[in-house]
Amino acid sequence: MNDHLKAVILAAGKGTRLQSEGVDLPKVMRRANGKPLLEYVLEALSFIGRKDTVLVVGYKKEDVLARFGDYPFSVQTEQLGTGHAVLSSEAALSGFDGGVLVCCGDMPLLTEETYKALAETHFRQRNACTILTGTSDAPLPYGRIIRDAGGDF
Repeated sequence: MNDHLKAVILAAGKGTRLQSEGVDLPKVMRRANGKPLLEYVLEALSFIGRKDTVLVVGYKKEDVLARFGDYPFSVQTEQLGTGHAVLSSEAALSGFDGGVLVCCGDMPLLTEETYKALAETHFRQRNACTILTGTSDAPLPYGRIIRDAGGDF
C-alpha cells in the first residue's frame, strides 16, 4: 500500500478559531502536552514515510519549516480555504498515480490505525474518493458534510 500512497498535510492556517490572544504561532505549531500539534499528525502518518508526506505551509511557514523542514513542502501563498490548500500541493504530486491521503495538521488525536484503516478501505473498495467524518452534538465552527436520508455524502 505504501508505494501507492502519499500524504498531504494541511499546515498553512493561522488558527483564528483558537482565539488564543497573544499567541502568534501557526495553528499546527500550537503545543499540546509539550509537542506541536503537527508532530502528532506526522507520527501517526509515519507509515507513509517522509519523502511521500507533503506539508502545505503558509502562515508563518518559517516557523513550521524550522521544525519540520526535512519534509517536502508546498506553499499556499494566500489562505483561501481547504480546497485551495490541497490545490497548492499539485506540483509536489506531479506524476504520482496513487492514493493521496489529505490530512489536517491540527488533528493530533487521529491515530495511525485510523489513517491506515481509511487508506485500506479506500483501496479495497476502489473508491475515487473516501472521506472520514465525525459527528458532534455541539455547534462547532467547522465545515460540514451534508448527507442524504441514507447517510451518504
